[in-house]
Amino acid sequence: FDEYRDGYRKHMASQIEWGRKQSDEDYEAALDYQKIQRQAVSTWLRKDQVLVMPATTSSPPGMETTGNPLFNSPWSFLGLPALSVPKSLSIEGFPLCIQFVGRTVQAVVSAHTRVQAIAYDFCDLRSQCHLQCMARNQGPGRNKQACKDVDRNQNTH
Repeated sequence: FDEYRDGYRKHMASQIEWGRKQSDEDYEAALDYQKIQRQAVSTWLRKDQVLVMPATTSSPPGMETTGNPLFNSPWSFLGLPALSVPKSLSIEGFPLCIQFVGRTVQAVVSAHTRVQAIAYDFCDLRSQCHLQCMARNQGPGRNKQACKDVDRNQNTH
């Protein structure tokens, strides 16, 4: 870190610096807390179960960041596998993701595969293009004709 500090973004560098200032006792207490919380997860989440939730609180503010890590941080802290998958676009055109979290990588990947198969069964290309059209045109109603054209001709997008 000392050698490459300038290569880190300001927020990340400050987080690392804060962490380096913690005492050995504080670090050990954090590890103990992490172990207790990992054990608690097994009381409410079976190995074959997966949580599905938004990956972030909102779309990213720009290309410089993936957005608020509020919904990712607990799983990272606990060391649980999490998979974020883009499912839609924000009005600004940035990906909006859902997140699969489980106790095993196999459960997370399996759940994503099942959800993907269900989505393909129930969603056709036309409705997907219509949603993308609305997002690109700043929401419903901004360019109704363009979205109607998509409805008439699925191959537009």
